[in-house]
Amino acid sequence: MTTAEPQTPQAEREFAFLLLPGFSLLGFAGAVEVLRLSNAHLGRAAYGWRRVALEGDTAQAACGTCVAVDAALNHTRPGALDTVVYCGDAPDQTALQDRLPDIAADISQSGATIYTIGRSGAIDLMLNRVARDHGAEVAGAVAAQVFPPPEPEPPSIKDSYPPKLAAVITRMEASLAAPESPARLAAEAGLSVRQLERLFRRYLDRSPKRYYMELRLQQAHHLLTQSDMPVAEVAHACGFVSPSHFSKCYRTYFQTTPYRERVGPGAK
Repeated sequence: MTTAEPQTPQAEREFAFLLLPGFSLLGFAGAVEVLRLSNAHLGRAAYGWRRVALEGDTAQAACGTCVAVDAALNHTRPGALDTVVYCGDAPDQTALQDRLPDIAADISQSGATIYTIGRSGAIDLMLNRVARDHGAEVAGAVAAQVFPPPEPEPPSIKDSYPPKLAAVITRMEASLAAPESPARLAAEAGLSVRQLERLFRRYLDRSPKRYYMELRLQQAHHLLTQSDMPVAEVAHACGFVSPSHFSKCYRTYFQTTPYRERVGPGAK
């Protein structure tokens, strides 16, 4: 006796992804992933999909990747399509009108639900479809898998410091352009200058003044290497009263001048 092979369950809704020339591979993959995750969450074949090209057995994405398709549009009956998803931005869709105008007209008149996805918005569009079909709770669960929450930031080293010391450091970081005196920083934290000095020596092995200067110089280094800000403006942004004072402090700390840092190690 012959045992029948198990049949793939018929999907409740079938999507035909029409991969137009130059379609976005990322947009297509994102849309299909939403449908796949929805099926997994629901525990049944709520959605099915197939890949369709204008002609032939492959479709080429904008990035140059060729994707194998399940059928060519010129061999597909438009009336049998439940939901058609045009994968391609507006300029790409002219290819369908130009090359297969009769089939394009048949699709528009077939009664199928028609969507268009380009380089962005594909995931949101499919999530909206899932929400209409199965509710916001299902769509939300799928979205949580598509867009997992960011990894929590590692704890700051400041978290290990006494609260008053951490508060002073935060204040320093926020006032690099206009440095405050140790007396004012101490007063804002409810400390005496001597207490502030002891905290910095104990936990950072340097004076508040020295630590403040290092913060300003590190910020200057960042601006010199990661922006086009003129050296004089960098000096001002980091709380130095003159470019010459800035250059002297920078050279002492980094063993090079701000100018050489800006133009590269080969500068003379």
